Amino acid sequence: MYHGHEGIMRYMIWASKDDDEETIERCRALARAIGRTFREFGYIVYKAPPDFARMNWEGADPASIALMRRIKNMLDPNRIMNPGQLDL
Repeated sequence: MYHGHEGIMRYMIWASKDDDEETIERCRALARAIGRTFREFGYIVYKAPPDFARMNWEGADPASIALMRRIKNMLDPNRIMNPGQLDL
């Protein structure tokens, strides 16, 4: 990315929704650990599902989060647009 200020790191965890619950939870725990490690190095999780969106907001300026919530509430008072995705 010539003169870029961002990059994307992707990881894959191979599992099936048909796997037993223990395997699925181990995969989820691994994904959370990878996300947490990314955050420790200052990265944000790209296209984050709600659990990871919550991680992305950790350490953010509370005033910025409050402003984003106000804007979200003005644009979507019924919370029907992409519900829960940004965890705002």
